[in-house]
Amino acid sequence: MFRLLLLCLITSPLSAQIMVDCGETFHDPGGAAANYSAYDFQSYEICPTSGSAGDVVTITFTEIDFAPGAGIDVYIGGDFMGPIPSVNGQTIRSTAADGCIAIDFYEFDGNSAPGFTATVSCGPGNDCIQPTTLFRESRTASTATIDWEENGTASVWDVAVRASGAAFDEVPTTTGAAKPYTATGLVTGQTYDFYVRANCGNGELSVWTGPFRFSPLPPAPDNDECLQATVVPVAADDNCAGSVAGTLTSATPSAAVVSDCGPNGQADVWYAFSPSGSSVFVSVATSGGGEGGGRPPEVEIFSGACGGLVSIACGNESRLTGLTSGDTYYIRVYEAPGEEIDFNVCVYAQPEPPTNDECSSPTLLTPSATSICSGLTSATTAGATNTLSGCGLMEAGPADDDVWFTFTATSPTQLLYLENIVPDAGFDDDMGYEVLSGACGSLTSVICNTFFSYDNTPISLSGLTTGAPYLLRIYTDNPAYTVAFDICLATPPVNDDCGGALTLPVNNNGLCTSVLAQTTQGATRSGPDCGTARADNDLWYTFTATHTTHLLQALNVDNPNSNFFPNLYYELSEGTDCGTRMVIECVILTNTVRKELTDLTIGGTYFLRIFTRFSSDIAEFDLCLSSPPNNDDCDGAYPAAVNPDLSNTIITSGSTQGATMSLADPASFCSTSASDDDVWFSFTALAETHLVNLLNVAIAFNTYDTDTDAIVRLYGGDCSAPTGIACDFIDSDTDEAVFENLTPGARYFLTVESLSFDNELSFDLSIRTDPLLLPIQLLSFSGQAMDKYNQLEWRTASEENTAWHILQRSNDGVSDWYEVARTQAAGYSNEEQRYQIVDPAPPVVSFYRLVSKDYDGSTQQSGLLRLEQQISAEAGVLTAFPNPAGSTLNLSVTPTQAGTLNISIFDLTGRVVAETNQAVSHDEISLAVDLTGLEPGAFLIAVTDAGGMRQTTRIVKQ
Repeated sequence: MFRLLLLCLITSPLSAQIMVDCGETFHDPGGAAANYSAYDFQSYEICPTSGSAGDVVTITFTEIDFAPGAGIDVYIGGDFMGPIPSVNGQTIRSTAADGCIAIDFYEFDGNSAPGFTATVSCGPGNDCIQPTTLFRESRTASTATIDWEENGTASVWDVAVRASGAAFDEVPTTTGAAKPYTATGLVTGQTYDFYVRANCGNGELSVWTGPFRFSPLPPAPDNDECLQATVVPVAADDNCAGSVAGTLTSATPSAAVVSDCGPNGQADVWYAFSPSGSSVFVSVATSGGGEGGGRPPEVEIFSGACGGLVSIACGNESRLTGLTSGDTYYIRVYEAPGEEIDFNVCVYAQPEPPTNDECSSPTLLTPSATSICSGLTSATTAGATNTLSGCGLMEAGPADDDVWFTFTATSPTQLLYLENIVPDAGFDDDMGYEVLSGACGSLTSVICNTFFSYDNTPISLSGLTTGAPYLLRIYTDNPAYTVAFDICLATPPVNDDCGGALTLPVNNNGLCTSVLAQTTQGATRSGPDCGTARADNDLWYTFTATHTTHLLQALNVDNPNSNFFPNLYYELSEGTDCGTRMVIECVILTNTVRKELTDLTIGGTYFLRIFTRFSSDIAEFDLCLSSPPNNDDCDGAYPAAVNPDLSNTIITSGSTQGATMSLADPASFCSTSASDDDVWFSFTALAETHLVNLLNVAIAFNTYDTDTDAIVRLYGGDCSAPTGIACDFIDSDTDEAVFENLTPGARYFLTVESLSFDNELSFDLSIRTDPLLLPIQLLSFSGQAMDKYNQLEWRTASEENTAWHILQRSNDGVSDWYEVARTQAAGYSNEEQRYQIVDPAPPVVSFYRLVSKDYDGSTQQSGLLRLEQQISAEAGVLTAFPNPAGSTLNLSVTPTQAGTLNISIFDLTGRVVAETNQAVSHDEISLAVDLTGLEPGAFLIAVTDAGGMRQTTRIVKQ
């Protein structure tokens, strides 16, 4: 299991296992002449030569030269036998049934070195397993006790002690020895090699394990007493140039020292330094040598002289302030007697304290009026000293480098930004912050917490009193750390809570001409989570529904602090105020989706809460709320004029942007796909066949692709139950849908929708007619709005059995057609005929059509012609509000002259359902129209003044 774990930790690609035969020499991955590389890994399998029954493998590592991070692990019979010591001459013999040995070479630290060379021999083996894991248990100036791990059943061992580096002749110094073994008669300063083998009896011996290199205890260090303190130079920075190596090996207790930091009677060594300023940092860190298990030693720092020391600091990392330049200070490094710890001593200068080092001299911060910083203030903890102890999660750590700021709260919550954090020394990004009230001598902690390295600013400082002054201090969580940073205070967004919800403008026709530019930066939590989304930064909006369906969209979504796209969520709720609102839904919202808010109550009040999925995300976006286009449903179908010929002279512009699904299933004709963005048009057939084109098709709203294909559907009947007749696909300006077997004079409906569920289209609708299919070949039908009348003209190429040409006018092009004039037709003619008629008193906007009547009573209609009178600037445009309306509709209009104003309301069939007259002046007036007698639905309202100016608009009664 251990071996498999080790393989999983390798970061470089694993090499195939190398097979080594008996008698061969093999090397690390670098080979015989080169170093191994950083992060190398190689497995080796060494087995006896096939056919040599009973033989086992013996490996001798003749050369081993590793850098830190490299090593060799040995496996026999699948069991981990431990690493190989990095000393030449190590020997391993297999005791496995198959006689094999597996080894892994690894390098983890990114270093390179010569590596190893090993030889393989094969021969008879036995069951006597060699010892492993040699270690020194204790030592004196003339003795050393060595122990090892027994892997078999041996109870006695042979040992050999040789001078370090001497050739090993495999002759034991002692046979039948017990473990541990104490070597005696050693000489201080001499290094020795130790070997051991298991003696299993009956002449069975394991191979030798070793050499294990050791030495007796050295003499006491030169700096064992205060008077012999080693001088440590004061470095300029934390690179610690001139640091001094030291050891506690053989150190003895100093007799006259009374410690303020630990027990007396500890073995110690001494160092001294002289600062050139008022502050230094002292660091004593283990160097990895000795036998202290890698732990740092204890440290105490003194001022004064060796005969009269005064303790001023404890700990292996200490920031010292208030020092006297040129004075000598002492560092005592100590541990229990007998401990052997190697270490390095570093002393480096600290900057002078910053100007805001003390509570009495804080730096002023002025909160920004918005959630975005209006300006950053640069600061540093370098050179800062301790004012108060730590607090909150950092209470156990010293706040020895706090710097101070002051501000006056402009909101119950202020936003704290810590930006551009740059370590000056050893920083790991964790910082403490504390807000306090009161005077420096009697402070009260208001907020205390930790800014962790994985946090994103801003930090919310809540529970403040607007207008009250506060102090703020910042510090690191470790004496060794200093940091430079930029700081500022800001104010949460005005719509951070439901009570400050912004009014969201409602756009018409699925457009986003009026949006709210927003950011979640600085927003705080004011509601529950939404599924997997954390609502830690919610923003609030409110709107009044003007339709039963509205469209919600976030545009230009961006995360200014990351390349990762932020996921937005929204919560929709209904209610007259924040306290009584009821949540309707909570789902994801992105800039690739326009969300339909359905089943709304017209006139109802709604709230939207917008937030990101992850609290670490910041989202900038433009929020848009719109209503579907007026012709989103059949009741609002736009009248489309029909070209009497094959030209595209008469077009009706349209767009599916913002359109919603009209029919859950558009019947079984053509495509049965749901019409997710269809818009409606109506037209009156001129002939039995019409051709429909979509010109200038473009993408009005795109999510994923650039598909501009569309579906056109033809319906008969009325809006209460439209009957599907035919449908076709249109993929270009030249493509067309052909609808046949129509009834001339009958009203039909067309819907246009995008083929792609991801796109919405804009287009120009053209309905064309083949003149050869008409009894009259109408060349043109045109008109011009003159000063106070309209001039109409039409030309025919031929006529057959034609009795009359009748000019009709309508205010909306749908209903209430009025005969303006009629003129006798040519009857039978193969020559071009030209006709003119004047409409002497037209309304401001007029729709005209030409009805040609045959002798047998049959009729033929032209397409629609729209003319608009240019009225004076005094004549205002008719405004109706609210729309949709309840029991009362307000009208605002400026008549062209004083007199009687006629107000007529029509249903969509052209029937007058309400009418009233009122005497008015020439000034702008406002009128209230009573709608209580009308059923809910769509209507046309027409206002005609005494000067004959007639204006119409479409209204909806709730």
